[in-house]
Amino acid sequence: MNKLANAVLDFFVPQSCPCCTRLIGTDRLICEDCEKKLKLYDSIEAPPELCSLFVSAFIYEDEAKNGVLALKEGEGRNFAVYAAGLIAPKLEGCGATLITSVPMSLPKQLYRGGNQSDVFAKELGKRLGLPCDLKLLRQRNDRDAQHDLPAAERREHAENIYEVAQNARSLKGEKIILCDDIRTTGSTLTACASLLLSLGAEEVAAVTICRATKK
Repeated sequence: MNKLANAVLDFFVPQSCPCCTRLIGTDRLICEDCEKKLKLYDSIEAPPELCSLFVSAFIYEDEAKNGVLALKEGEGRNFAVYAAGLIAPKLEGCGATLITSVPMSLPKQLYRGGNQSDVFAKELGKRLGLPCDLKLLRQRNDRDAQHDLPAAERREHAENIYEVAQNARSLKGEKIILCDDIRTTGSTLTACASLLLSLGAEEVAAVTICRATKK
């Protein structure tokens, strides 16, 4: 697309930075200031239980927190695209064959306009050239938000609200990338990994947009 076409799009279809809402051009995903301020997650730590590895893009603070919030509200797709671009190189050679995501209950999806983890999974799939299957697991309708619970209760809660979806296919021999927006205690990722392994998956890699450092 040439510069004139970009200028026309910027005028008629302006887009904003998902982290600060400042207007940006079609040639950027986030503004230059936020790009400089985002705190990259580059620590090496043990993956959640039952997962073979863990990769994340940002520390869940400030601009990154705003970006995830925008994504949850259906207005921050650019943040998922940007995160996928940073994470994809870290996963090259991991041997994954399929991508899926942590599910969201239908009422929540209708309220928010979709599942932010699905958006991230699809963008990562494009980057890695891998297929996505977002209908392997389901979340029961639940009034308790996982992030509002004490750490000690999160694992039991996660085990109770996630389940294998009806008609989910066999994952025998598959190496799965499991996507979510944030890792805090890892309870959600562990619960979902357990279900994917029960479907025959060979291994499950946990990948999130952000890593919360304060539990």
